[in-house]
Amino acid sequence: MTTRTTANDMKLIRSALFSLLGSPGTLPFSFSLDGRAFSGIPDSWPCETSRRTVDAKIVEYEYLARVPNSPLTISVQITKYLDFPVYEWTIYFKNCGDTPSEIISDFLGIDAELPLINPSIWHNNGDFGRAECYKTVCTPLSGGSVFRTACVGGRPCDKAFPYLRLT
Repeated sequence: MTTRTTANDMKLIRSALFSLLGSPGTLPFSFSLDGRAFSGIPDSWPCETSRRTVDAKIVEYEYLARVPNSPLTISVQITKYLDFPVYEWTIYFKNCGDTPSEIISDFLGIDAELPLINPSIWHNNGDFGRAECYKTVCTPLSGGSVFRTACVGGRPCDKAFPYLRLT
């Protein structure tokens, strides 16, 4: 096995993810607001898009949407590496008002089926006050399997770390 990036690696990642990350409505995440389910950013919501070239090999994109009749905004920040088969994205929910927003639940940072052969999720076990904290674990995925991880007690990295790598 080689760790060298090939043209086929680049083609595979682009074919698997580009169509999902190319517009607000196809972004591969889902959530509920007060029990209403959403996938990506609905086309009916006001949404600004921006693109920024960081350097010759990194491009950043952002989708910033405002939930209608709500103080809530959703920002999806995507980093695309032009020389390595990797996309990164982080999703932020922010209450920009003085009143409580709707209840956010059932959030999935990735909610998509990807055409991968023998995929694995690399993740960390987070912090729980022991020497084994932040241990890297590789979990193989088989056809139709579901990987779930969640932090405990509303703390950002208690027993789960929110950054994953899909290989």
